[in-house]
Amino acid sequence: MTNTPQPKKVVVRDVALDDKKIPRNLILKYGDQYYVMKAGLEWKANQLFGGAGFSLSLEPIIQDFKNKQFVFKATLTVLANGATFVNFGEANSQNANSMLQYQLFHLAATRAECRVLRMATACGYASYDEVKTINGNGKEDQRSLEIEGGDKPATEAQLATIKALDPNEKKKPANKREAVQMIKTLAQQKGKKNGKKTT
Repeated sequence: MTNTPQPKKVVVRDVALDDKKIPRNLILKYGDQYYVMKAGLEWKANQLFGGAGFSLSLEPIIQDFKNKQFVFKATLTVLANGATFVNFGEANSQNANSMLQYQLFHLAATRAECRVLRMATACGYASYDEVKTINGNGKEDQRSLEIEGGDKPATEAQLATIKALDPNEKKKPANKREAVQMIKTLAQQKGKKNGKKTT
């Protein structure tokens, strides 16, 4: 009697289930929906591929500073098997809020990175950087951004960011929520200054 070789079992892992493992401080609630931060997508990629297990490159496709139109191509390559993922990110005056009008170049690059990371990791969350914050009537979306532990004291990282944006800023945020607002305001002011210098 001969032994018939048994076929090997193939175990398929549903990596979408790993979304639940993303640290809560890397998930944001905007309105009634949850979104993942770019750092959350990077965290998941590191868990799946290892810290040095993938490469991510960016290529500018459209750079129109005059008309505020930017498109980037992002390519993620898994080093273990050579699998390649490609996606694009675009930013213009119609799909970014007023605070980001001077950061459209960087926003397009970030959106491209987030989209290719979502694709490669099968992440079910949309990234916060992809949220369109202009509604159909051309008005700002007024939904509030909920900060995890927003009433807790501002973190050292937040304080360092505020200091980096404006070394002369004397006001200290009362909590994490206020720190986020200060960072947004200071980043907007700095972006306007940089924008004026380049025009």
